[in-house]
Formats: sequence, C-alpha cells, structure tokens
Amino acid sequence: MLNKKLERIDKLDEEIMQMKNRRSLLWQSYKEEEKSNRTNRLCRRGGLLEKMLPDLLRLDHVQFKAFLEETMHTGFAQKKIDAILTADSVISTIKPINTQPTNSKPAETKQTATPQNSSNHTKEKSIPHKNTGYSDYNDYIESLRSD
Repeated sequence: MLNKKLERIDKLDEEIMQMKNRRSLLWQSYKEEEKSNRTNRLCRRGGLLEKMLPDLLRLDHVQFKAFLEETMHTGFAQKKIDAILTADSVISTIKPINTQPTNSKPAETKQTATPQNSSNHTKEKSIPHKNTGYSDYNDYIESLRSD
C-alpha cells in the first residue's frame, strides 16, 4: 500500500516537472513572438518616418534623438495622438453611408492588383480614407487641422 502511494507521488512529481517545462517553453515562445512583433513595428514606423522626412537619414543617432525629443515632447504631439485615437474610436462606431439608390443594381467595382510579395499581412487601424464612405471624413480632417 505504501509503495503504491510512493509510486503515485513519484508519478505526480514527474508530471509537475513536465508541466513546468511546458510552461517554460510556452513562455519562451511568447517572449520571442513579442520581440518579433516589436521589431516589425519599429521597422515599419521607422521606415515611414524616413519616407516622410528623408533628411533624417543625414542625422546621426545623437542628432536624431535630439530631433525627436524637441518635436515629440510637446503638448502639441500628445494632443494630436489623443485626437487621432479619439477619432478612431468614434469612426469605428459610424456606419458607412449607403451611396447606392435602392432601386438600382450595385455598381461594378474595379479591382486593383495587389503586390504578390507583400509581407504586410496585418493592417493597422488608421484614419479613414475618402473612399471608405464615412460621412465625417472631412470633419475628421478639419478637426485635426484646427488643433
């Protein structure tokens, strides 16, 4: 009877060790994916910044850091971020305008080809484009300009 209990304890200890190893592997995988996502995000945002401000390529690291500190540590930058985030949350609740008359057939849409080597599988939420059909696109743009 005692031997069976000892065997059961040993078996449970082994299962505990296996579970700890599985947990460790899962945690390691999570951290690697998190790091990969961060690297991807930083590269995309850095590339966008360089595309919009090509002269940034001529700055060294210290100059670039000074540029960011001077331009981003302002109330204006935070106000713009807040306005964009607020507008995105409002836009997500707005229904698109129905531009088709109810008694006509839908217009044919021309499909554009997408690049085959596009590596951007996930789309980030951004400001609405004019073609999305949101009724407040112009109001949204004007509110950003007026700040």
